[in-house]
Amino acid sequence: MAASIKCKFLLKKCARFLFGEELKSFSEQNEETEILDESCKGLWKLYPGENNDLILSYLESDHFLLTKKDVILESFSLPCSKLCLKGVAKADNLLMSCALQDGNIRQFRMQFDTQDGIDSIAKRKQCTDMLKKYIKIIDYDDEASETSKENKISSIDEFLLDKMLCRKGYSVSLSKENLKQILTLCLTDNTFPAYVAEVDKMLKNMENIGES
Repeated sequence: MAASIKCKFLLKKCARFLFGEELKSFSEQNEETEILDESCKGLWKLYPGENNDLILSYLESDHFLLTKKDVILESFSLPCSKLCLKGVAKADNLLMSCALQDGNIRQFRMQFDTQDGIDSIAKRKQCTDMLKKYIKIIDYDDEASETSKENKISSIDEFLLDKMLCRKGYSVSLSKENLKQILTLCLTDNTFPAYVAEVDKMLKNMENIGES
């Protein structure tokens, strides 16, 4: 991996929610993964952690990577994702949801494993404490969040539907150091292609306005 790893967490398992074109594409493949319960016209595709091969990594470049062996399952730049990436945590589980530019919501959930003598719940807490510096995490095990009025939600569905909308624009300041590494990681980010397409569209509109 090109960028240095600041911290990594071992996972017992993770699952991605598939629907639409993703579900159709998956049905045509023959992968060694277990399918969980089907719901909401989609299904959860399970990736079990075996021999410590399922890892959530936090990189020096402030990227968040979920990998199984040498395969990148999820990749997000935390500074760029702070308005569209959200999380819900309980015990040793973490559900992440990302509102994409096309209006769809990408979801994946993870169960943390015991690591270096630290139990799985403590490791999950360690991870979410880091993520909270960039994105919103609802922690059901956190007494402060239970007493906070703005964090009270009736269900995960309400959180996903009402709190997950991306704003139309945002700014972020990124260091020019290690630009090649950052660009490489951006290309693995699921939200990056749609973002580039939107920027290209806006630039063309601005160009047309200037010529008129």
